[in-house]
Formats: sequence, structure tokens, C-alpha cells
Amino acid sequence: MNDRRITVLDPATWRLRVGGIPRLLRDLSQRVPLAFAGEPSAILLHRERGRESNYQERGPLVTSGTHEDDRWRELLRPSHLLPIIEASEYVRSYDTDSLAFQVTGADGNDYVVKASHLRPGDFRPPHRDRAGVVHGDTPLFLDPPDSPGRYMKAVMSVDHLAIRFGEHFDAPVPPAKLIDITSSFIEANPEVGFVTPGLAHGTLFVEGLKGPYRPWPRVDRDVDRSNLPRYANAAMLFALIENVSDQQLFFVGTPRLMLSVDHGFSLGGARRDCATLNTLSTQSTQGVAIAYHLGLLPTDLANPLRKLEDLTDEKIGGLIGSLPGEWEIEEDELIATARCVARRRDNLMEEISNA
Repeated sequence: MNDRRITVLDPATWRLRVGGIPRLLRDLSQRVPLAFAGEPSAILLHRERGRESNYQERGPLVTSGTHEDDRWRELLRPSHLLPIIEASEYVRSYDTDSLAFQVTGADGNDYVVKASHLRPGDFRPPHRDRAGVVHGDTPLFLDPPDSPGRYMKAVMSVDHLAIRFGEHFDAPVPPAKLIDITSSFIEANPEVGFVTPGLAHGTLFVEGLKGPYRPWPRVDRDVDRSNLPRYANAAMLFALIENVSDQQLFFVGTPRLMLSVDHGFSLGGARRDCATLNTLSTQSTQGVAIAYHLGLLPTDLANPLRKLEDLTDEKIGGLIGSLPGEWEIEEDELIATARCVARRRDNLMEEISNA
């Protein structure tokens, strides 16, 4: 990693240098998922009473490939393992591409869950959620014949990693959790009969989101100062993970606080492969464009830049290596993901320092 420290630019210079960037911004206003949520305590302050993590081991390391690959194999060691929280009660389903659903966990908190589907081409049966809304037959994603469930495992992994990296940047993201969907839970709740038992990706449910709205709102520096650090930290995360989600904006509460949700299109999305990740690692992060579009000044980026400098290869490898083994992400894809994040980190630092 480039250990050069970033010099915060004068706001006047920032405005001068990025004057030609607005052409890049037309798509950005509809590409990054943002939302506004209530008090941070409702998102962050909660107790976990789940069982201890029992991550599935990936087996011995294989020393093959390039020297860089071997180095990343050594760095893909799980760190900051999350507790596993068992789903205890079904709440409702969402008509989303990933067929997410909401559960109450054994710790008493509600979570929005993305889980692996049972088999390719299956249909979710008609059902009524707790609110009384009836949902009809919904087709599930088709997977490759030789890899059933691959699509949703990839969705879970990219969404999970986006949240974990977001937590590193203190970005406004709901905490990521691992939710244990047991066979008995599925049997008791036919609404989720289309998923397979096992560990699923979950995020803490946030009550009261209203919307969606688009395009992105620029931060109002006079009346919305509480959101300045949230915008800045989110901008750094979006530039790093290249989030191209079509998720829109939600608002809640006074004062309204920004929350970024649904990152299933990060890091090349669920259809990514090693070639996609290698290409992504060489592309512009558009970090300056994102920050400028959100109405941020260089001085707003001081803290997230420090976080970016602190994102070492060891930290990257530890977070990616913490993905559950049962999600069956191939080792070469894990290495390509780590290499991609590391290179985009370096590219982002370079682009900001040269802005």
C-alpha cells in the first residue's frame, strides 16, 4: 500500500480542479443507495445475545499461482468474527430482487435477511405477511445448472462485505449480522420455504424509512451539518466498493440522518468473476466526483481519508476472509476481491491527492 499521507486541499482549489467533472455525475445521482434514518441509537445501540460464531473452515491453504496470490492467501485470515443470531420469528417478506425477508432474532432485534435459495427456477408460493399483505408467486433467480444457489451466495457476500467495509469507515450503514435460518424455522414458516437452512446475511431493520426519492440530495451545509460526516464517510465507501445499485433515497425523522442500505451491486455484483474484479481494480474510483456531487469540501474528507490510510492489506484480507465458508465463494475469487479492494484503495488515494 502507498504509505504517502494525503494533503487536504484548499476548498477553492477543489472547486477549480473538479469543474470539468459534472459530466460524470449524471448517472451517480441514481446509482448509490442512500437513506435517512432516525436516531443513531436505534441503529447502533443494541445487545447481541446470539450464539458464538462457528464459521466453517475453508481447509488448508494451497500455495500456487503468483507471489501476490500467495501473499493474499496468507492474509485471508478471519478477523472480527460476528456472532451468529438465530432467527426466531418471521415478520414479513419484501418484493425485491433478492427476495429479502424480515425476521426477529433470538436477541430480540429485527433483521432484514438475504438467504440462499433452495434450487434454481423455484417459485415462492403465495403468502400473507404479518401486515396482512398478500404476495403472489414470485420467480427466483436462475443459477448455473452446476451451481445451485450460487447467485444468492454471491449477493450475500458482496452486501456483507460492503457493510463490513462501511463499518471500517464509520459510514452510515446498518450493522451486518449473520442470521442462522434453521430447518425448524423454515418448516414453521412456509413463507420462507424457498430458502435453504444455514447462515444468511442480515442487517438491522430500521423503522420508519419513507420514500423512495431520487436523485441524490446535496448536503445543505447551513441546516444539515449533522449529516456532513455521514455523507463524507459514505462517499469514501462508495468510491472504494464501486456501488452501482439502483436503490433510491429514503427519509425519516427530524433531524433526518442518512443511512446507506442494500449494497448487492457492489464490487461487480453477484455476476462478478475474477476477470470482472481485475477490470474493476484498474478503473477510476470517481471518488472526487462523488464527493463533489454530494456537496462535500476537501476538509470534510479528513476523517475518512485517515480511515482509508488505515485500511491495510491485513485488514482487507481479514474482512474478506471472514465470509462464512458455507457461502462457497471460491478461493480465487476471494483473492481477486482482496486485490481489487487494495488497488482501488491505492487508486482512490492517488485520485484525491491529485484532484
